[in-house]
Amino acid sequence: MNQPTQNIKTIFTITDENIKALEYQPTPDEIKGSPQLNLFLNVFLIAVLGGFALIFAFIMVGFVDNFILPIWVKLFLWLLIGAGTVAFPVYVRRLLSNMFKGYARTRAILRRYAASAGWIYEESVYANVFGLPGILTNVAVGSYAFQNVLKNTAGTFMMGNYAANMEKQSGSNNLLSCGVAAFKLSGALPHMYLNGVKNRIDTIVRYYPKSFDGLEQLSLEGDFQKYFKLFATKGEQITTLSVMAPDLMQTLVDYGSGLDIEIENDWLMIYFADSFKYTVDEVRKIAGTVNRFNAAVEDNMPY
Repeated sequence: MNQPTQNIKTIFTITDENIKALEYQPTPDEIKGSPQLNLFLNVFLIAVLGGFALIFAFIMVGFVDNFILPIWVKLFLWLLIGAGTVAFPVYVRRLLSNMFKGYARTRAILRRYAASAGWIYEESVYANVFGLPGILTNVAVGSYAFQNVLKNTAGTFMMGNYAANMEKQSGSNNLLSCGVAAFKLSGALPHMYLNGVKNRIDTIVRYYPKSFDGLEQLSLEGDFQKYFKLFATKGEQITTLSVMAPDLMQTLVDYGSGLDIEIENDWLMIYFADSFKYTVDEVRKIAGTVNRFNAAVEDNMPY
């Protein structure tokens, strides 16, 4: 892995304390859920799902009675239907309980990580409070959210999971979710978007072309055009190509498919195809990616 240039500040470092925080196993008390949640699971699910299960059971019992079967076969089938009627809502309740416990486990780990890094953790942010520019925040229909957000106290770096409904040209909506890491550069640059053509986020380019109004697609050298589409503010071709230089695009090729890069003003946004799970290996990879791209762009700044 290429190391950031020495005169460029490393944005994202991983310490032993950070690793311990990510490997932390929350206690049962930390993930047991609130009394309100448990009440919802116990009363609503058992009552509503149990009611649906009973209706289904009555239908099935009537269905069985339509067949000429020995009484012991009917009794056996009725017992199976009764067992399923009881088991179904219990299974769904346990499934949802485990899902909510998984969310609580992630929140507990990220709180510890944020404390170990001197950062801030926010579970949900339902507005662009970071002041991020970029196409993702412009193509959302209605509200959009960042989930499980980590950010530094200076407000110059953030990472989190983005989710929003996007309106296609056809008029239908599509849910887009991805991991986002964003950081401030040392100076402002024209708007540019480097799209990996095999990236799942390539749907932005295909479905939301209006988002690229004011941008033009530029030609790339050599084999890079097989991997990327580069869009930039009209009339800013020289600046854009000096920033999105071959060394930066080679970094993307080395990383593999699954990344887009957008620069607007003094923000650089990296879009990962999948939402972050915040495992140790994943956070290390995110840190390396952020530092490499920061170094590559800062090295190629036109000033």
